Amino acid sequence: MPRVQPVPVDQLNPRARAMLQEGFDNGAYNDNSGQLPPSMRTLAWSTHALEVAHAGAMAGWRGGLLDARLCELIRIRSAQVNGCSNCAAAIKEDGVSGDDVACMIDTDYSAFTAREAAALRYVTKFGTDHHSIEDSDIQALLARFSPAEMVELVHYVARMLGSHRMFSVFKVISDCDPLVKFDPSLVDAPMTAEGELAA
Repeated sequence: MPRVQPVPVDQLNPRARAMLQEGFDNGAYNDNSGQLPPSMRTLAWSTHALEVAHAGAMAGWRGGLLDARLCELIRIRSAQVNGCSNCAAAIKEDGVSGDDVACMIDTDYSAFTAREAAALRYVTKFGTDHHSIEDSDIQALLARFSPAEMVELVHYVARMLGSHRMFSVFKVISDCDPLVKFDPSLVDAPMTAEGELAA
């Protein structure tokens, strides 16, 4: 069990269910299990957190200047760097293969285009030591991407790395006993000033 038990599908409030279904139907939340993923159902403990995450996911899904294959490679590499096995195993674009995923694990970028390899090197470096990013790393991106594409790429990488780290903290795919077991009365419930749960 994850640290925070995902909200069971049949316990999702109507707003959360609608958002998760929208993301699932258009492919953004498809983890190849055929079900609403536990990662997004974890966010459903707070409808506000889910709304913010969902708005960002829908705005960034298959839009912008970067092509879908590149975004999918970045998403998977981010998941690999952060140990988010559920996200790393879910291939959401037909143009990405299991061989692509294996090459990224070995950090062998020779099978990728020059643009893809530059992006994957950046994801890896940013994900492992963002303080080591230098002007030369940005220049390496600018050799393959326009300034607008580079800004979009850096932003997308940051979003993916942050999400994958969050789901890693929650141990979304884990056998541990949950620290927080599902209780429908606690969904969207604050803590009172006296330190009591306002269930």
